[in-house]
Amino acid sequence: MMSHLDLSGCKKRKRGETVFKFKTFGQRGYPAEFNGSFLQNVRELLEFGQVETHLSGAMTSWSFQLEVFRHPSLHVLLFVIEEPIELSFHHHCQHCQYIGWGHHMICNKKYHFLLPSKNTIPACLSHDNTNSMCKSNLIGLQGHTMHGVFHSNGFGHLLCINGLETGSDLAGYQIMEFWDRLCAGLGARKVSFKDTSQKKGMDLRLLHAVAYELTLEVPKDSSTTYSSQYPGLILSDTSCRWSPKRVEMAIRVVIQALKRAELRWVSRQEVRDAARAYIGDTGLLDFVLKSLGNHIVGKYFVRRCLNPVTKVLEYCLEDISNEFPKQEEFLMVTNEAKLKPHQKVTWVQLMKDIISLYKNVLVEQKEMTSAEGLGTISVASRIILDTKYFFKEYGGEFGSKSVVNKSKLYCAVVWSTCDGGALSLVKVATPYECFILENNATFDELKVEVQKTFREIYLGLRNFIAESVTGFNLKGTDLVFEMVRPGGKITFEGIEGQREIVNSGIYEGLTSNFVVDCGCGTKYDDGERMVCCDICDVWQHTRCVQIPNSEEIPNIFLCKTCEQDILHFPSIP
Repeated sequence: MMSHLDLSGCKKRKRGETVFKFKTFGQRGYPAEFNGSFLQNVRELLEFGQVETHLSGAMTSWSFQLEVFRHPSLHVLLFVIEEPIELSFHHHCQHCQYIGWGHHMICNKKYHFLLPSKNTIPACLSHDNTNSMCKSNLIGLQGHTMHGVFHSNGFGHLLCINGLETGSDLAGYQIMEFWDRLCAGLGARKVSFKDTSQKKGMDLRLLHAVAYELTLEVPKDSSTTYSSQYPGLILSDTSCRWSPKRVEMAIRVVIQALKRAELRWVSRQEVRDAARAYIGDTGLLDFVLKSLGNHIVGKYFVRRCLNPVTKVLEYCLEDISNEFPKQEEFLMVTNEAKLKPHQKVTWVQLMKDIISLYKNVLVEQKEMTSAEGLGTISVASRIILDTKYFFKEYGGEFGSKSVVNKSKLYCAVVWSTCDGGALSLVKVATPYECFILENNATFDELKVEVQKTFREIYLGLRNFIAESVTGFNLKGTDLVFEMVRPGGKITFEGIEGQREIVNSGIYEGLTSNFVVDCGCGTKYDDGERMVCCDICDVWQHTRCVQIPNSEEIPNIFLCKTCEQDILHFPSIP
């Protein structure tokens, strides 16, 4: 069976084009080494891609053919589109503004990473230049299987993930793992995501955040299959490859293998080897082992943890049939003696957690009635429910490995603008960029590289001139690593000569022409639906003024302040 993205019939594509493995693409060393800064890593990756001349008009584009499965054959295409600021419809990034990165400087380029869907793949593969979908609006199309964008400084946004429920051949967790590998491999700094995914009216982000203490890993199509044999167990996306009967058989084999361990912690490999005597499909076993971790299966709880010494995943089976044990035996396991000390949860620890929950959630720090205290819970719950914007920190600027015979240094800049002949120092919160230098590199050579790099990344620094290093009194001929140890951080001071660039706005945050003053405290456009008062022109959230999202915004709307003012007008006889 061939995938709907089968490319064998596309005559325009190169024969013998390199095919990469989807499951490992983006890892360090595959296909690129990813040892430099984010921008360097992206360029290194794009050297392995096929240049596409038809994809997005004047924007440079590349494609990668990725093999998901060999049998049955399933291939997908990854497109990367470089969007220069000159060709961008909007210089400012609304996603940066919504996530709170409005103080970031505008970058010269963005890089869009697209996995097209069945609906958008025709636009990507079409070679008819008259087709409007082949123009630069391709990055504005809705419905891609995955669409993520990075600024050239390493900050990015995951714009959409559409898995099985939208007709994709890829499950949500597969797309998310792929995106996560790309971010880590390229050395991204932070990546945002607006999570509004729901399952039968329930916000998935709330369940996932509580269960895993993470925010970005929520698949948009978390299809679930409930095992009738083992009530309480939920496995994701089992329908895509295995029947429920085969999955239940694999679960039964794994549970029996853990039972034979007699409540002893055993490694994942031991469990896998024991189960392979009955289940030959290693892919099914890997899937079940991954899904069983920290889940209830019948009367057992399958505990999973990472051994802090060996760094190996270990499993242990706990009998939870006795729901109310005695206090002195109240442990999360049934056999304390057979568990390691760091894996035990004592009665004292549990009581500390309960007391902390009571003090910080149910009781206010100041004196109040119980009704007032309970009222704060609904406010806190509302804040959690309204939290849709998250970001994951990858720490790309400091996360890559050392390079043989070379050393790394991290540099930022503080620059000044010329204003009527006077210098006004303006500190810019530029992140540190990674520079790989030879051991005998001088500060003059480093200065040239710093100027080149920051001019290339940021719109407002296209004419940046580095002059000195903060906190150092040195000469240009001094060796860098005689003054700064490898891996250290330094800041260059300099000037930026073009005043007109500063006046046009060099930061991602927009200076809105409308005033936002909502009762919830919001003073800026945060991406939520708003309504404007027809008298004072002040904008407020529709939900905060009791307009449900299911209802249309009224043609005439008055805020409470203007409404009260009208009521106090003297009546006209």
